[in-house]
Amino acid sequence: MQITSSLVYFLLERKFTVSYPLGVRNGVPVTEPRVFQAGVERGSLFITGAADIPRAAWDGGVFLLCGGAATAAETLLSGAGNGPLPADVACVAGDISPEALLAEVFSLFLALQDWDNRLKDAVFEASGEYTRLFRVAREFFDLPFVLLDRNLFSIAWTDDHRLSGGAGRRSLPVEAPGETLMDGECCRISESIEPYLYPQANEGGRARFLCCNIFRGSHYEGRIAADFDAGKNHPGRSRLLAHICKYIGTVFINTTDFMLARRQSDPLHQLARDLVFGTDGVTGRRALAVLGEIGWQMDDTYLIAVFRIADEICFTQSSLYICRHLETDVLYSCAITYASHIIWLINKKDAEGRNGKRDYGRLITFITREFNCAAGISNPFGNFLELKSAYTEASAALRLGSRRDARRAVYRFADYVLDYILERITSELPAKHLLHPGAVMLWNLDKKDGTGFVSTLRCYMDFQFNMTQAAEKLGLHRTTLIRRLERIGEITGLDFRKPREMLHVALSLELLAESETNERGETDRASLSPGRRDASHTITALSS
Repeated sequence: MQITSSLVYFLLERKFTVSYPLGVRNGVPVTEPRVFQAGVERGSLFITGAADIPRAAWDGGVFLLCGGAATAAETLLSGAGNGPLPADVACVAGDISPEALLAEVFSLFLALQDWDNRLKDAVFEASGEYTRLFRVAREFFDLPFVLLDRNLFSIAWTDDHRLSGGAGRRSLPVEAPGETLMDGECCRISESIEPYLYPQANEGGRARFLCCNIFRGSHYEGRIAADFDAGKNHPGRSRLLAHICKYIGTVFINTTDFMLARRQSDPLHQLARDLVFGTDGVTGRRALAVLGEIGWQMDDTYLIAVFRIADEICFTQSSLYICRHLETDVLYSCAITYASHIIWLINKKDAEGRNGKRDYGRLITFITREFNCAAGISNPFGNFLELKSAYTEASAALRLGSRRDARRAVYRFADYVLDYILERITSELPAKHLLHPGAVMLWNLDKKDGTGFVSTLRCYMDFQFNMTQAAEKLGLHRTTLIRRLERIGEITGLDFRKPREMLHVALSLELLAESETNERGETDRASLSPGRRDASHTITALSS
């Protein structure tokens, strides 16, 4: 345990009146207490009652003054003028000799080392239970406190921490910490490595809590909030909180990992995993039994989002935590990990509960920004056993959307159905074997001569072969459009009265655009196809 001068001074205040001629400082590490002697190496806490300390001895030393030295402290320090000053200095009032004070300080050193050993033992024996660890912590740390997770839910608290504030005492309500700490400042200071007061002084008002954050590596996981009810905090108290936070954080992280791993294998998560990855043993009876235990129905409305975290190390360290975060955001949901992906199953009945109709697209967008990832979203589905198909949709949306526009973070399958169709129909044969000859002729003529045949034909199909509407859209006279279409028919031999042939032409134009996009490595296919519109509704009309 690293002992600092401020820590020693703070603990001495329990028995003595301690003052600070140079003000209360954060303190510096000290290795051992000893009575001051000139020429002793630095790193010691020097105790002296002499009023005639050589000026050179002040330079960077750490001093605890008593007797005549304490009485003359201001004169001693002001006598240094522009000369050297101590790194830290405190004065103990009263009639106590340097030898007696040395004994007190030495006893503190031994007690702190023993306390540190018992904290280590309590951590070793904790197994997720904090009672003993908290009681040992409170032997030296003088404030009751509560352990909060990243979302400000109370995990554990000391025995003397009140659940509701009493008269003359302001206490953190562990049953609803979000009401107390959930604000902009609290989120900002979650990045603080050192202990801090909340609210901070520059925000106005008096501090209510002394806090210390818990990190896993550089990732914030939770905090300890001590019930602070004093006008000014002492750096020594902050050092104590930082020390116990290190041990409590170890238990918290290990316990969280265990709980998250165990949750990943509960019946719902296992059922979802088996359905997504096609395990043969999944039956409707099994699904009904699992869903019944948690109050879900087979025909509830569901949605799947698939998150991809590109950084492998980040995924390894954070995936389980992100799953927990997702399931906290949406009560009726289940998140599982697979390869470098997280699969999030949402039961939309949550919308009937806390927040009315929820915008899951906006929520998923917010999550991708928070965790620097991308997501694909399936269409809603009304049969739990269709989980695998919905997973395929979300995965395809993520894959195809990223290919078309990597700058986006969220991709809905509904926007990429046509891309999926085009991908699937070329899974066995190259596109050139599937193209309608007439579509190829028009495409090549447009590329060579800029004739605009493709845009004319596409607009005509988009408006379901309505000549008047198509002419208006193209800005042409109806007779001019008729002549263009006749010319297209002469060149290609197309019969506009045959829906299946026109569907073939529409798909061929999409395949041509896709092929040229791949060749150029561009993401905006619309710029490659002359007059190209999203033809998904055209294909739907042609196939009906």
